[in-house]
Amino acid sequence: MNHGSFTIQNGGNANFTTATDFENTGTLTVGAGTTLTIFNPGSAATYTQTAGTTDIAGTLIPQGSMNLGGMVTVSGGLLEGTGTMASST
Repeated sequence: MNHGSFTIQNGGNANFTTATDFENTGTLTVGAGTTLTIFNPGSAATYTQTAGTTDIAGTLIPQGSMNLGGMVTVSGGLLEGTGTMASST
């Protein structure tokens, strides 16, 4: 869960994978050439934003275990950037 500021950047050396779902109400920045993978080992992964800003210049991927895929839900705040957000829903 991010209520403040979370940034990954500097290309392929700064990729990050979570161990559970991710909720953003602050500022999330995924820099160019980097990937944030939201991974849930028990089910489909979920990225949820209810406030704040998600700025994607790289790639954001929600991925569950056993190819269950993932879901992105943005119900508030801003979604911006020129990157890629991959979701099965």
